[in-house]
Amino acid sequence: MTRSAAYAELATSTNFSFLRGASHPEDLVTTALLLGHNGIGIADRNSVAGVVRAFSALEDLRRDGLPAPQKVRDGSGPGEHVWIETADAEAWGAASETIRQKARDFRLVTGARLVFADGTPDIIVYPETRAGWARLCRLLTEGKRRAEKGGCHIERSDLPADLSDLMLIMMPPYDLGCDHNGFAAQVRSIATAAPGRIWIGAACHLSGDDRRRLAALRALTTATGAPLIAVNDVLYDVPEQRPIQDVFTCIREGLKLEAAGRRLEANAERHL
Repeated sequence: MTRSAAYAELATSTNFSFLRGASHPEDLVTTALLLGHNGIGIADRNSVAGVVRAFSALEDLRRDGLPAPQKVRDGSGPGEHVWIETADAEAWGAASETIRQKARDFRLVTGARLVFADGTPDIIVYPETRAGWARLCRLLTEGKRRAEKGGCHIERSDLPADLSDLMLIMMPPYDLGCDHNGFAAQVRSIATAAPGRIWIGAACHLSGDDRRRLAALRALTTATGAPLIAVNDVLYDVPEQRPIQDVFTCIREGLKLEAAGRRLEANAERHL
């Protein structure tokens, strides 16, 4: 187990972000713990489906000091599955007590990443209270009722006027330079409904323009009053999962791998 500076990744998509995230919630929780992170935030696209498995994984680590076996579907019939051991209990034995102690202090926060149909930038939402969870779940329910099965149609106007009990991270568009002023206006608008509870996500993915992008984000925080928060906009737990995420991208876009080009991530940086 390695040590790192105090950090918790708060922009994490699991495989419940269909055809986008490439790692199970339990793998993300376990990897973050082993890396020495203080916690992790699970926020899937217009969904809270990964929350239960993330919570169960942390409970297993707190109790046993090693990950529990994973239940994997095997066959097409109801109830056909196998259990896969994800950890060698003997190999983990010496470290299990340390892991249990780390897991007791490890913090899991859960919410959802709101992806809008009208061009509004993504907003990661973490409820603080039961009332906040009710607001978030009501919004997602309405969005899913409007869309075909598996979809969720929400727009900026669907955000509740009362955003109390919700912590918000606004994710800047990839090409920030083209819509700098528009994004700033969006941040200011939402900040008025959530004073002191909104941040701007800042990620570096070695795309060649990270310095310029961070300078633009610093200017945005000055213009809007919303502070920056460091994220890695995670899609998988370890770099080795990047090929799986590439395949998911191709399935989602209806492309062959050799023809996907810039639809794929340029670097394997979207990990914890």
